[in-house]
Order: sequence, then structure tokens, then C-alpha cells
Amino acid sequence: EVVPKSTAEKIAFFIKSKVVETAVYDGIMTVVVLANAIELGFQSDWAVQNMSESDPDYIQAMDRIFSTIFLIELILKLLAYGGSFFTRHDRLWNIFDLGLVIQQVVEDMTVIIIRSTETG
Repeated sequence: EVVPKSTAEKIAFFIKSKVVETAVYDGIMTVVVLANAIELGFQSDWAVQNMSESDPDYIQAMDRIFSTIFLIELILKLLAYGGSFFTRHDRLWNIFDLGLVIQQVVEDMTVIIIRSTETG
């Protein structure tokens, strides 16, 4: 591996070697993905039983928490890998993740904008 010289390279190297490519990080993200899947199951069940109602606040809060975690994960990977994020061996998963996170952020922002115009 090339020894980082600039501050940006040092930050990227630190994020990659001490965060993104660690077993602890992988374990935490695996738990987060599984927890999100469970939450989506509960959310789907609630939605089927309450078709005419909006999601309750706790479901919306959980969605935002997971969205934020996945956005932070994406930012860390982009900082760690830079342009190689799109060319690495796992680039298809990276691009898939990028698409999911962008979609979720757009959805969250749309909900926030709609709610702010309804209340104010």
C-alpha cells in the first residue's frame, strides 16, 4: 500500500484501515442491516393492518435513524475509497447501495418538505 502524504490521503487511509475495513465495523453494519429488515417487517405489518393511516411517529423516526446510519456508511466508504468506490471488486454492491441511499434521502426530504408545507 502507498504511504499517504497529503492530509486528505491520511484521512482516507485512517477511515479505510481503522473503520471501514475492520471486523467490528462489518459486525455493526450487519446488525444494523438485520435490525432494519426486522423494522421493515413490522412496518409492513402495521401498514397492512392500518391501511388508511399514516405511519406513526416511531416508525418514521426509525426510518430516519436507519437512513442516517446508511448515509454515514456511504460517506465513510466514499471518503475511504474515493474514486475506486466505483471500480473496486464490490463496485456493483457499492453502486446499488448508493442508489438506495439516494432514493431514501430524496424520500425523506420530500416527506419533510410536504409536512412543513402542511403545518405552516
